[in-house]
Amino acid sequence: MHPKEIFKRVAYQLLPKEHGLNRISILKGPAKGTRMLIDIRLGGSYFLGNYDKWIFDEIALEKILKPGMVAWDCGAFYGYYAAIFRKLVGASGCVDVFEG
Repeated sequence: MHPKEIFKRVAYQLLPKEHGLNRISILKGPAKGTRMLIDIRLGGSYFLGNYDKWIFDEIALEKILKPGMVAWDCGAFYGYYAAIFRKLVGASGCVDVFEG
């Protein structure tokens, strides 16, 4: 087994869980510092903050979403984009999250 897989399995067991998901803080990237519920075994790129990095390298969301705006995360899965949107629109904004 690859060392990365061993780490994920150990981390999954050691980190706090709710409904089988780990409660973690995102380590870096646009969602840095936000807390999410993910399965660390499957969502390591969320935890590390490099999920869809290429998109955030190309699109400066902070130039599009401003405090007080409304954003939608359609097909949210774990809500990684919602966490980023929440940081950008702030307490005066709103993020609606949809998952089918």
